[in-house]
Amino acid sequence: MGEECLLTYLCDDDEDDDVVVKTLYDDSKPDNMVIILGDFYDLRTLTNNYDVVTHIFTEFYKNGNIPEGFMV
Repeated sequence: MGEECLLTYLCDDDEDDDVVVKTLYDDSKPDNMVIILGDFYDLRTLTNNYDVVTHIFTEFYKNGNIPEGFMV
C-alpha cells in the first residue's frame, strides 16, 4: 500500500469574501482519526489513489480550479 495523501484546496466563495476549504472525503472509510506530522486528521479525508490525486492536480494546473464533485 502506498503513502496516504491529504489534499486541501482553498477557494473563494463568489457570494461573499469568505474562503472555503475543500478536501477529499470518502465516507466508505471508518470514522477514525490519524496523526500526520503531529496533527490529527480524519481518515476519510486521506487517499492513496494517485490517479485521483494526479487528475485533480492536472485540472488545477490547466484550469486554475478543481473538477466538480471531487472535493467537498
